[in-house]
Parts: sequence; structure tokens; C-alpha cells
Amino acid sequence: MASQKGSYADDLKEPVPDVRSGSLTKRGLISGACALSTIGLGAYLFGRAVKASPLPFPKSAQGLTRLRVSLPMSAVCVAPIVAAEHYGIFRSYGIEPSFLSWTKTDALLETLATAKADIGIGMIMQFMKPLEQGYNVKLVAGTHGGCMRIVGSKKQGISSDITSLKGKTIGLTDINGFAYNTFALLLHQHGINPNKDVAWRSYPDPLLPMALEKRDIQAYAGSDPLMYLAQERANGDLIEILSNLSGSWHNLACCVVATGTETLKRDRQTIYNFSMAALAAAELCANDPEKVAQFYKQYSKSNANLDDIVKILTMQTHHVHPMKEDLCNQIRLYTQQLRDIGVFNSTTDPGVFSKRITENLVAERRS
Repeated sequence: MASQKGSYADDLKEPVPDVRSGSLTKRGLISGACALSTIGLGAYLFGRAVKASPLPFPKSAQGLTRLRVSLPMSAVCVAPIVAAEHYGIFRSYGIEPSFLSWTKTDALLETLATAKADIGIGMIMQFMKPLEQGYNVKLVAGTHGGCMRIVGSKKQGISSDITSLKGKTIGLTDINGFAYNTFALLLHQHGINPNKDVAWRSYPDPLLPMALEKRDIQAYAGSDPLMYLAQERANGDLIEILSNLSGSWHNLACCVVATGTETLKRDRQTIYNFSMAALAAAELCANDPEKVAQFYKQYSKSNANLDDIVKILTMQTHHVHPMKEDLCNQIRLYTQQLRDIGVFNSTTDPGVFSKRITENLVAERRS
């Protein structure tokens, strides 16, 4: 991406069209490749149809390496990545990024699988099941933690005590997606059976508050800024019950930098450089969230105002960005927990799997 401010209007493209008839279903997440292969992308997802170009990444006129980065522009947690260009962080690592915005997991997976993007930024839980089935991508660095939560209505008997969720219905935008997997794990950890003790119901984002008001649901789950704004507009009725910083997850990353294995073969050093730039941007955010928010707001697709963005960034853990063994250990923990609730196959070895899907770029840094 060119460093000039005006270039962003051209670089922030709409998400890659969803070429499937529907989103990943829970059955698809649990059975993995079967659902994906039915859309004609199976070969791509498992690395059989896309081959990396032997050519290096293109260079800008200034000699910077150009990378295409797929990320959810409306998610406040990516603010450091966007702001990193403005503040010269990517340039200092020799990189000129261009951004493609995705809104659905399908689009993120497709851009990486079909080499429409060199880097993807997304939730760990978006990648886990496809990676178990052989999806041809590596996770190389965590970026932060704490951008998802469940909130509930005090008027409908919900309190900060997680047991108040028993017998209640939880709404979310995709009952079969990464939000479900995230909170099913958290509920299970806290003694709530996600399949028996609660019910789940799916609604589009704008209808979740209405469903709560009609008492069709008593709580709902999702990511910021949706959840933060919902609480702000609820006149004190919505209370946070759980977040992905709860309990043993308090120091874990929830979002990651991912790249295709073939992309890694093109130039490992450039992927390492991008990861280090992303982590430097995360540290900037941890230390000065307002500085990051001011720039991100200009190009955000979120409805949050500047003060909202600053508060959300402050609530997230942008000082948590594991690489190397740290990332591998966190993935192993998630894998074990997914296996415990039956999302992963009982035969999946968490240690072997976590080593297979992460890439130790730090150890292979070239001088």
C-alpha cells in the first residue's frame, strides 16, 4: 500500500464474494473437509490446486515488498494493523501492505486458499477445524486477546454468575461458527454443558437486540464492537457474563496472523517481517490506544465512535502476541479443549497438531 493517506480508498476493497450457498455449518465445522469440498474449493483448501509462484513478492517503486492482507475491517481489534501503515511501522520492516476486507469466515478462507491474499488476520477458532482436516495454512503469530463476550439481560434473570445461563437461550449471528465454538468451550470450562444446559438461536446482527427485547433470547454472544455497543445502548440492562479472557484464557491470544504454506515457501523472511511489524503495532496499541484509534476511525467500517474505539482497544490485551513455542502451546490448549467437547476428533493429538499448524519463523530468521 502506498503510504499516502489518499490511497486507502482504493486499497480497502469489499470482501471477496461468498461463492457458496451458505456459511460453514456446525456439521461442516465438525466434519471438516466434506462441506468445503462440495463448493469446488476443496482442492484449493487442501493445497492440491494452488501452487506458489516461483517469483518473489512484487516490489514497490521504493523497494518495499508488497503484501495483500485480508482482515475484518469492521472489527476494532485490527486497528493496530491498519494504523501501522500510517505510522511507518510496515515501512520500517520493508513492507507495503494492501488491505482486503472480509466479513465472513468463508471469505477469509477463500482468499488464503486461492492465493488472493498473502496474509490473513482472523480468529484462531475460524482456522482450527479446517486445519485439523488438512487446510493448507500456517498460524505464525498471535495479535491480541479479548475481543469476544457473552452479555445477558438482568431483566430476564441473567447475572454475572454464569449459572444464571442455565435453561436460557443465547443468540449469536452464526450458531455454527467460531463464536459458538469459543463460547461452547468457555461454558464447558465453567461447568455448563453447551448442548444440554443452554439453547442457541441464530439472528443477523441487527436483530439480536430485538430478539432480546421480545424475550426470544436472554443473552447473546459475539465480538466487539457489536457487544460493546450493545451494552452501551442497553441502559444498564446488559451485563457481561463471560469473555474470551475468562478463567484460564486470561492470557491467551484469540486472533492470529495466518499465511498459506505455499506463500511461506516464496519468502519466509517477508512473512516474518510482517509478523514482527504486526506485533510492533500491537505494542503501540497497548501503550497508546488513542493514537491507534484516531487513525483507524478514518477508515473503519464500524459504527463505533472514537471514544468507543479507544475503550474497546483498552479492554483488549494487545500486549499478548505469542509466537514460536508460546503460540504452539496456546494452540495445544485450544486443541485439547475442542477435543474434550467433541468438536475435534478423539484421535487428534494436541501436541502433534499444534506443531503441525504453527510455524516457528523466529527460529529461522535470516540475518
